[in-house]
Amino acid sequence: MVVTNYHVIETGNVAIVKFPDGIVLPVDGVLAADKARDLAIIKIHGKNFRALTLGNSDRIQIGEDVVAIGNPLGLELTVSNGILSGVRNVEKEGGKFLQITAPISHGSSGGPLFNMAGEVVGITSMYFEGGENLNFAIPVNDAKLLLQERTAELRNLPNETKTEKALKDSNAEATPSQKQACNDRSAKFVRYKAARFPEPQIELTSHYDPKSGICYVESGFYYEKSYDASFIEIENAFSEGTTGPLYGKLDLRPDVFVAGGKCHIYPRNTPEISCRSKEEFDELAQKYFGIDRQLPGWPRARTLGTTPPNRPTAEIPKESHSVPPNTKIAANLPAPELASEAQIFDDTRYCYLNPNNKLQAPDGSLIACKELIAAIDVRLAQCKTGPESKTKECKSLLRRFKDFQAGRL
Repeated sequence: MVVTNYHVIETGNVAIVKFPDGIVLPVDGVLAADKARDLAIIKIHGKNFRALTLGNSDRIQIGEDVVAIGNPLGLELTVSNGILSGVRNVEKEGGKFLQITAPISHGSSGGPLFNMAGEVVGITSMYFEGGENLNFAIPVNDAKLLLQERTAELRNLPNETKTEKALKDSNAEATPSQKQACNDRSAKFVRYKAARFPEPQIELTSHYDPKSGICYVESGFYYEKSYDASFIEIENAFSEGTTGPLYGKLDLRPDVFVAGGKCHIYPRNTPEISCRSKEEFDELAQKYFGIDRQLPGWPRARTLGTTPPNRPTAEIPKESHSVPPNTKIAANLPAPELASEAQIFDDTRYCYLNPNNKLQAPDGSLIACKELIAAIDVRLAQCKTGPESKTKECKSLLRRFKDFQAGRL
């Protein structure tokens, strides 16, 4: 639980809490709130947090030293000291306030005010513009009363418009054909993605959100002989090639430091969320993308083409033409020289893996992989013997294609 000012959460439809180590966790909801007293108790996602000790604000004496911590004007973890200069009753603001000389500014709201014993005696709340060190905090005893009134049922943020229930309702609107199309496309997307990795064991879970039109696919790549290379990612299976958005990533390497952390969720229209464990990653994936792994722990997938036993995931099916992947190069045919190296490489890789399949151009037309490969061969020939053979693009293209043929990508 986190105690803050009501005005901090009043206008937002989503909230996050950032920790000193850079971890960012979402706010699940509101446990209690008193708008008149400008207090709110919110619940953040996760468990086992260290808690501050709450003091008794009725015992603090005028002239006593105090310390405030906050983020004035975005300057995180700013520490300022001062004294308690008075105790004021302000009826129109709902009650008693601690007047302090410790400087605070915009961004300090909701921060703790400590006494010299390290106990929280107040919640910094406001200051008078134009006044000289006229700063105020709400006594912590008011927050204690609100803590006693909290309920187990979470309420939405004051301005929240899309609750988890609304998300579940929108998920329920997906038709069986939409779900099947998403499953098929997810399987094809993961098979295509797997070409970049050396013989991984794979599991996948997909979910279609009909309101956004996104087919979320969570793919887990597991290496039995090298567990420290394993990872999980959440992507849009309808995205083109390898250029689509990333909605989540969990790095499972146990002894490797990753700058910025190993666990991240990237919700749409919401700030990035950092998580601390696979359990939190699974919970957030379900909350924001409807992906429900259900069973705890990292399952050991068997091989590409199967899923772990007792898992509610989509089995990777045989090749299907029902949902052709999008492609950029197809729109450029019969002028493949207009396509970029990345476009050529992505489409070539897919078609060499699935020579009897088809790709879908942006205009909706279909093109056979065999026809596409033939056009790409023209481009490769131009790079080998044509006037562009010494250009940086052609050299890079030929090198990457050679690596692909050798099975290194």
